[in-house]
Amino acid sequence: MTEETAGAVFRPRHVLVKACDASDSEPEVALAPSPSPRTPVISLRRSDSLRKSLFTGDVAFQQCAYTLHSSTNMNQLAPELVTEIAEILQDIWSAGKYSKKQRRVELGWIVICHVNTRLRRIILAAHSLWAKQAFTFYNARVIQECLRRAHDAPIHINLRRLESNSANQRYKHGITDIIYSADLFARATSVISNCIKHGGNKVFSERMTAILSTTSFTHLRKLSVCIPSSAGPLAYFSAPQLVSLSLHSDAAAANKCPLSIATIQALVAQAPRLRRIYLARIVSDDTSAPYSGSFPHTTRPLLESLVLLCFEESLLYHLQDMVTLTDDAEVKLDFISPRSLQTAQACVRKVIGLPLDAPYDINAKFKTERSLNLSAQQQNWSTKFMAIKIKYHCVTNAVVTYRLDLSSPTWTWDEFSIAIPATGLHELTLNHIDQPVSISSSAHLLPTALLQHSNSLQSLSLKDIEYMPVLQSITPNCCLRSVTLEFAPAIESLTALTHWLQTRVQSPGRTIVSLRGSVYLQMAKEDYELLEIPILDQLSSMCTFCDHRTFQELLY
Repeated sequence: MTEETAGAVFRPRHVLVKACDASDSEPEVALAPSPSPRTPVISLRRSDSLRKSLFTGDVAFQQCAYTLHSSTNMNQLAPELVTEIAEILQDIWSAGKYSKKQRRVELGWIVICHVNTRLRRIILAAHSLWAKQAFTFYNARVIQECLRRAHDAPIHINLRRLESNSANQRYKHGITDIIYSADLFARATSVISNCIKHGGNKVFSERMTAILSTTSFTHLRKLSVCIPSSAGPLAYFSAPQLVSLSLHSDAAAANKCPLSIATIQALVAQAPRLRRIYLARIVSDDTSAPYSGSFPHTTRPLLESLVLLCFEESLLYHLQDMVTLTDDAEVKLDFISPRSLQTAQACVRKVIGLPLDAPYDINAKFKTERSLNLSAQQQNWSTKFMAIKIKYHCVTNAVVTYRLDLSSPTWTWDEFSIAIPATGLHELTLNHIDQPVSISSSAHLLPTALLQHSNSLQSLSLKDIEYMPVLQSITPNCCLRSVTLEFAPAIESLTALTHWLQTRVQSPGRTIVSLRGSVYLQMAKEDYELLEIPILDQLSSMCTFCDHRTFQELLY
């Protein structure tokens, strides 16, 4: 977007919206010197999806006093409704995106047509519209002009949108100098930035930490920023109007986190309107300087969403007495390296409201997490782990995850079976191993100790042949109803499965055995099926057997 085009957008003769066709080669900015004698209308010719979102799909738009159509007389609308329509259009059809194919900047709702003097005055006098539009175009002149027209209205600092709209433009120091002003942040209603764990962006600066540490937010309702561990610690700041708190970092260890538990406690204690909390790798486990303030029960935030990705259980331990959850609150708790599973699980039960013997399902999967530097050219750290995801039957919106590090685990399956009673395990799923990991040489990854203490397991799903040894750990009198092998088991695995079924105390006929996956053969399919017939006949006589495998011959 050129300086000339950017300047044309803000000429005071034109205000509301006209949607452009996707085939337009240049941005259509109505520059008629005088109002049109026609009845003012909103033209929505851009796409069917835009019309649908305006008139049927957007809930906020339906709450307006009028149902708009393509021939609505805009002169009949009250000034407050005109401003509200323009604000909704900003959210539905935002400006600033650069189309490489059409070689132009999408002006979105700013492009206008058939607007009379009355509507121009209403829109131009709405400071909130300019405040919401300030961080749309990656252009210093446009940002300054929007801020000037916003006067002292609360500002929406959306650096994520500004970054996505920057396209291939080079980094500009002038833009970051405008953004990172303490006075600007003090009047912000929302501050949003990109996650820098996978590389930096053009509008991020490490000055964010210093500004947040020294600012008293009076209007801030939403804070969603990423603070790099290299920017130093984040000191206490106040935001009494805060509704949504989302902080994340790229810290590799707990001692590298920029935020202390005491700071979070002070922030939560003074924000009674808080409804959503998201903290990921941002809070250290240092409790040497605890919060000394008070948090009376009457001002506890009532949370609709609580998401924590913490290294140890100390963060949840200190937050459990400061917040309460709604009945249908979304809860996601992820522990990277818990010191005590018993303490962590006790906090989980108190926060979610779980009974001690609550039934649950486990889904285990190998994952990799990494962080890049701000230039996205170098890897800062990388970790590989086994994520143990727990879902409880009595709480549908809660997920608890414990990470078992591949190289240096902080807990064992024996400790897991003690902290989380194995009698409540109903379903166990062990997913594919897409990491260069050998289970035979990493025996601590197999949940053998958990299965040895569980008689209530009803369903077992194995998606990798490396997990076959866990069958021997299942107690003989376990009421197992379903066993699924999804790694395309061949003759060797089927033989091991047959031997295991023979050791069952419970009647094997009650167990449903399912085989899934694709078997790749180096021989003719008919010849291989002849080899499997004796084993499959034996399985069919011992249990309810379902074979859903597919066979593919390898041609050389």
